[in-house]
Amino acid sequence: MDQLIGMNAFIDDPIGLIEAVGFVREYHSWVWDEGNHQKDYEGYPNNQLAWNPGAVEWNFDLFYQNLHQLGITVSPVLQGNVPWLLPPNYYELMSKPIAETEDATNPKSYTEHADYVYQFAARYGSNRLPNNLLKLRADQERLTGLGYIRYLENWNEYDAWWKDRKVFFEPAEYAAMASADYDAHQGKLGNTIGMKNADPAMKMVMSGTTTAELKHLEALKEWADENRGGELPFDVINVHHYSNDKGGQFHQNSIGVSPEADKLKERMERLVAYRNRFFPDKEVWITEFGYDTHPNSPQRAPLIADYSQEEVQAQWLVRSYLAIAAAGIDRAAMYMLRDVNEKSAVQFQTSGLVSSKDTGYRTKASWYYVYTLKNRLSGMAYEREIDSGDGRVKIYRFRDPNDASKAGYVLWCPTSDGTTVADFPLQLSKKEERQKAALIRFKKGDRDGEQSFLTTNHKGQLKVHVSEKPILVLTKSDDLPYPRAYQLDKKMTLDSSMIFRYVNGKKVKGTEKNWVDEQAMIGEVSYGEKSQPTTTFHAGFAPNSYPVEVYLDLGQAHQISKICLFDVNGKGNCSVAAMGQNREEWTDLFTDNLANYNQWKVHVVNTSTSVLRFRLQDANANISEIGVYVVGAEE
Repeated sequence: MDQLIGMNAFIDDPIGLIEAVGFVREYHSWVWDEGNHQKDYEGYPNNQLAWNPGAVEWNFDLFYQNLHQLGITVSPVLQGNVPWLLPPNYYELMSKPIAETEDATNPKSYTEHADYVYQFAARYGSNRLPNNLLKLRADQERLTGLGYIRYLENWNEYDAWWKDRKVFFEPAEYAAMASADYDAHQGKLGNTIGMKNADPAMKMVMSGTTTAELKHLEALKEWADENRGGELPFDVINVHHYSNDKGGQFHQNSIGVSPEADKLKERMERLVAYRNRFFPDKEVWITEFGYDTHPNSPQRAPLIADYSQEEVQAQWLVRSYLAIAAAGIDRAAMYMLRDVNEKSAVQFQTSGLVSSKDTGYRTKASWYYVYTLKNRLSGMAYEREIDSGDGRVKIYRFRDPNDASKAGYVLWCPTSDGTTVADFPLQLSKKEERQKAALIRFKKGDRDGEQSFLTTNHKGQLKVHVSEKPILVLTKSDDLPYPRAYQLDKKMTLDSSMIFRYVNGKKVKGTEKNWVDEQAMIGEVSYGEKSQPTTTFHAGFAPNSYPVEVYLDLGQAHQISKICLFDVNGKGNCSVAAMGQNREEWTDLFTDNLANYNQWKVHVVNTSTSVLRFRLQDANANISEIGVYVVGAEE
C-alpha cells in the first residue's frame, strides 16, 4: 500500500511533507528545462538542456535523488510546450508541442518533443549513454544513467476539452505523439529520440485523461491496431476522476460525494477488467482525485454531522485509497500536496493536504491521515472484503505477502450522515484469535496514528467502535508493539558545544558556532517552515586557508535522515562526510554547490554516525545555519 498511496507535487514542495506518501506524480514543465523564455534560444536540434541548476535555478538532480533515497517512486509528468515551437503572436504553453505547419496526426511532427523525452530519460533513467549524445547547457555536469526515475508521463490531460484545438488533442493526435515519445514510432524516426531508445527499462505512463471512461482507451487501442501492430505506445494506463454529484470535472453547482456514493471502486474495476482482457501486461493508475476544503467549491467535502470539512476531506481521501486498492489499481495520486489559494472557491484550489506555499504549508487533518495509512499498511496489499454481517460496516483485509503472521483490517461506515456503530464484533480467524492486536485511530497531529491494544473475547472477537472515520486493526503473532515497517524522524537541536575545527592539529572553537546559533528560530526546515538565519561563519579569503573543515559531534551515533544547509551569498562547494569507526574513516555523503541565494537545501542521507564533517572548498562556499534530522521520533 505504501507504493500505491501517492500525491501530485512540485519540485518546490518541502521534502518532509512529500514523505506522507510512497509515490509522487511531479508536474514538470518542458520550459523549465531549456530556454527559459529566451527570445534568441535556438532549440532543436541544438538544444541546451539544464537540470542542475535548471532554467529557473531549481536543482532537479537533488530533488529526484532525495525522493530516490526515501524510497518514494516519482513519475514526472512532462507537460507543456516551449516558446521556440509556438507560432507568432500565440503564447499558450499548454498547446501541442509541434510547429504550426505540422500535421498533428503524424508521429514525425513530434520529433522535437521526443528528443526532449530521450534526453530526460538519458539523464534520470538507469541506462548510461555515450557523452556525445547528451544535449546539455555548458554549465551542466554531464551525467547519464542516474537511476532515479522508472516512470515518465508525457503529457497531462491531453483531452482538455475546455481548451482550443491548439491545446486539445484528439485521441489519434495524442497517440501519434505518444508513439514518437515512446520508441520513436517503433524506431522509424531514428534511434536518438524517444524514451525507450534512451532507457529500455523505463516505463511510459499514458497522459492522465479527464475522465475514467473507457472510450479513451478504446480510441487509443484502435490507433495502435492500425499504426503499431496493436502495441500501445505506453506501459501504464492512466486516468483522472473526481467524485461529485454531477460526475466529471468543471461543474458550477456540484458538491463532492463519498467514494462509496460515487461507486469509485466499481468505476476502477471496469478499467482493471479492460486491462486484464486486452493488455494484461500494463499497469493501471489513477493520478488525480480528491476534494476541496473551501465551503463554496463545487468539489468540496461537505460538513457532515459534527465533522468539519477538513475532517471529511481526510476521511474520504482514506476511503478513496481503500476503494482504489480494492479495485486492483496499481498506483493512486491524489490532487495535490498543497493548496493553490485558500480564499478561492474555484474547484481544485483547496484540494491540498496542506495549505498553500504562501500561507506556510499548514498541515490539514488529511496530511496526517494519509501519512498514517501509508505508514501502517506499509508492505501490505489488499486481500479481500469481509462480510461484516452489518450493512452499516465495511471491512477490508490486508496482508503482508512476505510475512504470513502480519495482517491488517480496515473498518468504517460507508455512509455520509454521521453513522456510528458501537461495540462492533470484529471476528478474527482461528489463528489470529491467539495473536496480539493493535487498534490504530487516525488523529490530526500524529503521523502514524493513535495506537492502543486489544484482546479478544471468548468468541475470538474484538469489540471496536466504528464510524465514518476508518480505523485500522493490526494483528501480529509476535509481541506488540506492532513492529514498524517505516521510519519517522525529527529535527535534532544542535548547540555550540558540538561544533569545532582543527587548526594546526589543535581542536578550536570560533565563529563556526554561528552555524548552530539560530536553531530555535529556523523551525521545521524539512516541512517548509520559512526562516532567514543571519549569522555566518567565514574563514577569510586567503586561498591557502582552504579547504576548511568543520566538525559536528553529535555525542553518540544517530541514524541521520536529512542534513539541511542554509545557502547564502557566493557559490562554492561544500562536501559533507560521515565518520566511521575513527577520524581516519569517512564516508562521503554529498557535495552541494551552494548556488542558491538565501535558501534551505535539504539532503536525504540515511546514514549512521556520531560525527559529521563539512568541508568548504573555497571562500565562496558560505552557509548561515545547518539542520540535522534523526530517525527515531515518537509521536
